[in-house]
Amino acid sequence: MKSFLMGSLLLGVLGLVGCNNTPEDRKANEIRKDSKDQAEREREAAKIAAEKERDKAGGRTITGEAPDSLTEKKADAIENEGERRADKVKREGENAADAVEERK
Repeated sequence: MKSFLMGSLLLGVLGLVGCNNTPEDRKANEIRKDSKDQAEREREAAKIAAEKERDKAGGRTITGEAPDSLTEKKADAIENEGERRADKVKREGENAADAVEERK
């Protein structure tokens, strides 16, 4: 019985601690989550495009690279561009979230 009461008290305290977020905090967290998800989609799309580029070359080496260096460089460039786009999306989301939080 005592442990049940302690567990209930602990859950109540954790619930109260989680309620300290203002509407601006929740909106900022949602913006961050959305931008992070969008960045992950950008990375995944770039990775898929690079893999397709490698596969177009007619097979792969034992290490999973394209058979010729030109195709591999092109695939790497596609991946790097995707990373840059993903980083930009995430950075813009962070800036937007910070702006929302500062409006408190």
